[in-house]
Amino acid sequence: MNNKENRQEVDVGFLAKILKANIVLILVVAVICAAGLGAFRHFNTVPTYTSSVSFFVNGLSMNTDGTQFVNPGNTSGATTLAESFEIVITSRSVVNKALEVLPAGTKYDGITVDSARKLMSAQLDVQILTVSVTHSDPDVAYELAHAMEKAAPRALDSYVGLSEDADNTISVVKVVENAVKDTTPSGKNTVTFALIGFILGAALVYVIAFLKAFFDRTIYTEEEVKDHFEMPVVGQIPSWNPDGKVVTKKDLKKAKADVLRDYTGRMLSPQTPFAVSEAFKLLRTNMCYTANNGGSCAVYGIVSSNAGEGKSVVAANTAISFAQMGKKVLLVDADLRAPVQRKIFNLDAKAPGLSDYLAGMENDVMISISGVENLSVITSGRIPPNPAELLASPRMTQLVENAKQNYDIVIIDLPPVCEVADAGVISGVVDHYLMVVRSTQSDIGMVSSALNMLAGFDASVAGFVINDLNLKVSGYRKKSKYGKSYRYGYAYGYGATRVNRQDDSQS
Repeated sequence: MNNKENRQEVDVGFLAKILKANIVLILVVAVICAAGLGAFRHFNTVPTYTSSVSFFVNGLSMNTDGTQFVNPGNTSGATTLAESFEIVITSRSVVNKALEVLPAGTKYDGITVDSARKLMSAQLDVQILTVSVTHSDPDVAYELAHAMEKAAPRALDSYVGLSEDADNTISVVKVVENAVKDTTPSGKNTVTFALIGFILGAALVYVIAFLKAFFDRTIYTEEEVKDHFEMPVVGQIPSWNPDGKVVTKKDLKKAKADVLRDYTGRMLSPQTPFAVSEAFKLLRTNMCYTANNGGSCAVYGIVSSNAGEGKSVVAANTAISFAQMGKKVLLVDADLRAPVQRKIFNLDAKAPGLSDYLAGMENDVMISISGVENLSVITSGRIPPNPAELLASPRMTQLVENAKQNYDIVIIDLPPVCEVADAGVISGVVDHYLMVVRSTQSDIGMVSSALNMLAGFDASVAGFVINDLNLKVSGYRKKSKYGKSYRYGYAYGYGATRVNRQDDSQS
């Protein structure tokens, strides 16, 4: 029933809103992660020192007598030989010869061939072969590199079958860069790790915020409603608590259906905040446009998907708003399971009401005086065992038809749609339903289910009323400001986006 495909669209605007809403938390967590990972790296990483020695690899050629000699001009042969030396130079035989020329000292006594090989790495660049030695002690790193500088040429000569040169001047490899002691520690990379921590922390918070927003099925503002339902928003009621207490989403969950059961001061009056009064006037105007009944009495059913969304207060104040403009209004409390209109208007709870009349216990329904000029109320009466059957009875149809002859508008407060079927069984006598949703509480899935249930009764839903919009409520997405939403000359919702403010008598 006028439902769009259930999906959450991700675009640049959506991503930017998440970033904007969580930028402070993102930065705080990112800085903490950067400091933590940087400190961890700094205090838990042993610094290392690297000394290197580079060799130039010559080529070999063959004499006529079959012996080899060093030929620097044989570059192709040198390249091939260098590739072999890259592997051989850190072999056990070469490293063992290097250990034989290590200086005496206790710090070198524990170095074995295998441990020394783990400290070394070889890298080839065309004919330049570099051996690097990395150790936590700069002296050990340097002495091992220096030992390789002394021992490697003779060892590699022996590997290719060259006879030893007594002067050590002709060798298949030549030292082009001597080993130098490294005095600058490396390996901590504190700044790099701090940067990584910053990025990971920021990304983690953003991803969590994104997933929370992406899978959030809660209604906050008009945008969520329009994103999921092809149905207008005919009213948006600001959060309004006379005692000044802000009711959070956590409070609503804790109290469930009993939230705000104290209705003192919550009915429209001269003391009502201007924004709230104007919101109900705009709702009233939009209802007049949706009525489309040729001037005859319109019958509205006020429903919600679940209890605790404020439908009864909206129904009562909507009725008061119409009464204030001089319309004769009848408010019927048809929530026969959990009635509240008698409490809202401080009426006699023991007096016969709707259920008594529908059950045939009273010949005439008792209409109570609400205390508001032009507004009459039919209370629920005693709670019956079969509310749905009573509401679906011919007596209910006759009651509504009689009311339409004597009133300008009939407003019926009905039970939550997702909890019982009562609201749908009277769809034949209701011209339009209004679906009340509470900001920061109503679930899109439950609202969709409620609309589908009403569709099963072939009910006409005029639109949504978003209740309890509050910029201060925790978790509320600040997508609008009351200074804009309730400014003179502008309305929102169905048929009212460009409606200029009119006199109440013309609404």
